[in-house]
Amino acid sequence: MRSRRFPSHRDARGELVVVEGDDLGFPVRRVFTVTGVDGGGPRGGHHAVCTELVVLVAGSADLTLGTPRGTEHHELRTPGDSVTITAGDHVDYQLDGSGSVVVVLCDEPFEVRG
Repeated sequence: MRSRRFPSHRDARGELVVVEGDDLGFPVRRVFTVTGVDGGGPRGGHHAVCTELVVLVAGSADLTLGTPRGTEHHELRTPGDSVTITAGDHVDYQLDGSGSVVVVLCDEPFEVRG
């Protein structure tokens, strides 16, 4: 399953999105966040080198994946919405505005390429 929604719990103190390690299907070796910018500039523009799970924390995001099966479009609109990116997929995404945030969990550590 490439897209899924993780549980989100809201109360007067804010919103909590829960991602359990047992639900991932891969060991987490790296975690990073990406925040949107005013005007919603593009991110990605590369081929993924590992498995990545992109989870929406706030705002919204649109992802386009180029895969061996064709192009896939994913709209993340509710905190907890997610999409799994497979190594080799071409990734393009856009966060809508400065209040949008995604967290990305990866099965490989960061490697500087250049």
